[in-house]
Formats: sequence, C-alpha cells, structure tokens
Amino acid sequence: MRRILPFALSTLMVAAVSYWAVRTYASQLRLSPKQPFTTYIRRSSRSLTNSNSVLLYGLYAVRSDGSKVEANLQEYPKLTNAVRGISLVSERKYVIVTDLVQSISTNYLSDNAVSRLRMNSSDSTCGPPAGTMSPHSVAGTRSFLGFRIIRIQLGKPGAVDTEFWNAPDLDCYPLRQIMEFRDASGKVTDLSDDSVISVSRGEPSADLFSIPADYVERPPSEVERLNAEKTGIPLDQINAARAARIDQRYYESRKYARRRTHSARKGLSVPTASHQTGGQPIPMSGLEIRSNFPTGSSDSL
Repeated sequence: MRRILPFALSTLMVAAVSYWAVRTYASQLRLSPKQPFTTYIRRSSRSLTNSNSVLLYGLYAVRSDGSKVEANLQEYPKLTNAVRGISLVSERKYVIVTDLVQSISTNYLSDNAVSRLRMNSSDSTCGPPAGTMSPHSVAGTRSFLGFRIIRIQLGKPGAVDTEFWNAPDLDCYPLRQIMEFRDASGKVTDLSDDSVISVSRGEPSADLFSIPADYVERPPSEVERLNAEKTGIPLDQINAARAARIDQRYYESRKYARRRTHSARKGLSVPTASHQTGGQPIPMSGLEIRSNFPTGSSDSL
C-alpha cells in the first residue's frame, strides 16, 4: 500500500475496466457499433493495517467504432497533467500520453487487437466467459446511476475477493469494482473501491483523444525515468523491472506497423486476425494502482 502513494498520480489506471468487461471469448462477442459514453471514476484505496489511503479520479470513454481513452486525472475533472491511454481503431495503435514529461509511447496493434476493440458483448447477463477457472457467482441485480447492473463476485463463498457491478446497457462495462487484498494467512489487509460517479451517453469529446504534436516519442522505461526525475520520487527496482518488460512489448509491436506498411506498398492484404496473436493494447487493471507503469491493454481496452 505504501507504493500506492508515491506513484498514484503518475500512473495510468484503468481499474474501472474489469477483467469481466475485457476478457470475453468470440462466442460472446459480436461486431456492431459500440455504445458510446464517457464516465468519470472515483478510485479509493485504504490499508487496514496502517493509516495509508489514497483518493484519485479517472476517466473512461469509448466511441461507437471501439476507440477509447482511459485516464488518470490529477486535477479532476480537467485533463491538465493527466496520463491517458488512447486506443485508436482507425490508426491501429495504442498511445500512452504523459503530460508531466510531454511524452508519448506508441504501441501498434494486431488485427486481433483491433477486432477486440470493435466488438461488444452479446451476453446480456454480463457473466464471465465460458471456461473461467476462478470461482464466481452472480450476487443479484440492482440499479446504479440509473442503469441496471449485474453483480458478479469472484472468489470462494465467504471469501469474495472482487465484486463487479456490470451494466448490460453499456456493453457490460463495470460501474463499480470492489477489491480485497489478503496476506498469506488470508486476512484482508487492503481495500479498493472504484466507482463511476457520472455517465454521459453519446460520442465522447474529441479532446479526450487528442495527442499533442509536440510531445516526444519515448519507450515506457524512459518515460518512467523522466517521471522519477520530475517528481523527485526514486524509481524502485520493482517498477524499473516492470517498465523493462513493457519496453519489450513496445518494441515488439513495431512489427505490426512494418507489416502493414510492407503490405500496403506491395498491394497485399494484411494477414488475418487468425495469423496474429500479439500487438495488444497494454492492459491495466485495478491492481495496477499499486505499480508505477501499466502492464498491458487498454483492453480497456
């Protein structure tokens, strides 16, 4: 929990984009216009073993073509000094924009990744995908912010670790995510609660997807280093190693940009999604609030 406080304001978090909203199988998906909307999210975390706590705000918005943006807001509700993860379907890329150090990190997307962005859920129950190994249950339905939500609990009976409040009318987007963190003995040590505080339906503002032309392209590890210098907060070994792993995905994604360019020059079609498995947006989950840099998707993305 101590690591939350130093890095919370410099990390792009997508806690409101839950595991269930992201990881779905093809049988549960369909190609059709997404439900466009914009949400603001209140993220709170606290330790039960000491007095540490953190309160942050975020943003999530999706267009009807599947493009979306996720942001950590330092000056809610403004975008000033925000960190945004932007998935652009037409440009086939996922860009992390870090205002504090005027940097962008661009990841190119495979056909599979683009297809997943364009798909929405055809499961009106908003349940977990078939084959899910983790114990889960439906805890009932209720109304939240004017939307019907389905409560999905992850964990064994009596030991629920996570609860998602998924909204069928918003492609099963989770309007609330409650998580418990336990030590080796099973005792709850930390709690987090990510709750949407407003929903605006319709196409999001174009400003949310804007990428400053004067920002410099940098790999994630370099952005981390500059962030550490700017804030005066040392980059610890855990987050340095994490950034290095993300660098690997960052560089590997270049093959998708080169492949498309080569195909276009030759007048060839781009390989189908079945021939590509990588190049996914860098996913982030509620757990990423405890780290300095995202691991992997706007799957969010």
